[in-house]
Amino acid sequence: MPGIDEVQLENLLKQLQQLKFELDQEVEALHHDGDSDALQIGESKSTAPLNLVSSESIESCQERIRQVEEALNRIDMDVYGYCEQCGAPISAKKDSPLTDSEVKLCNNCDLK
Repeated sequence: MPGIDEVQLENLLKQLQQLKFELDQEVEALHHDGDSDALQIGESKSTAPLNLVSSESIESCQERIRQVEEALNRIDMDVYGYCEQCGAPISAKKDSPLTDSEVKLCNNCDLK
C-alpha cells in the first residue's frame, strides 16, 4: 500500500478494530441510557431533549462505525491508500494522515 508499510498497516488495523469496538460499546451504552430515560407514569417530558441528544449521538456513532468498516473493507481488498475516484496513491495530507480511516481521495480529486 502506498505510504504505509506492513507494521503501520498492522497498527492501523488494530486501531480501527479498537475504534469500532469502542464505538459499538458507546452505541450500546447510549441505547441503554435511552431506555432508562423513557418516561415513567407521572414523569414530565423534560427528558425529551436528552432523548434527542442520545438519538443524534447514536446516529453519529453509527456513521463513524460505517466509516471504520469501509476502511477495514478497503484494507481487506488491498485498495486502502488509493484514491476512490482516480485510483492514484494517496499521500498523507497535512491535516489528515494516511492512517485516518476517512481519507479516500488523493489531493487532486479532493480539491475538485
